Amino acid sequence: MGRLLVVVLAALCLFPAAASAQDDGPDGEVVDLLKQLIQKNTSNPPGNEQQIAELLQARLQPLGFETEIIPTPTPGKAHFIARLRSANPTAKPLLLAGHEDVVGVERDLWTVDPFAGVV
Repeated sequence: MGRLLVVVLAALCLFPAAASAQDDGPDGEVVDLLKQLIQKNTSNPPGNEQQIAELLQARLQPLGFETEIIPTPTPGKAHFIARLRSANPTAKPLLLAGHEDVVGVERDLWTVDPFAGVV
């Protein structure tokens, strides 16, 4: 999950359309996205990565990304591809990759729900 969060936050900060909407405050857009990502329990097994794919698709398409969700044979599992083409047709592309699933948690060791997204 950590890698995915870094990728998503980096994407939202790197691209002008996203950066103009960014707010660094505790109630800002980046914090809100991070909370939404944390609230999706994608503990593997079973994973249920499609939840993250759908969330990211809804957030990235309005920013101009071409997105695709590719289901796997396992229900609830999916791959997510987001592409932002350059305005310069000869420019090299940028690829950001990450994991959508997380390792399981031992809830009894937490003082709060690990998937609450509490700030």
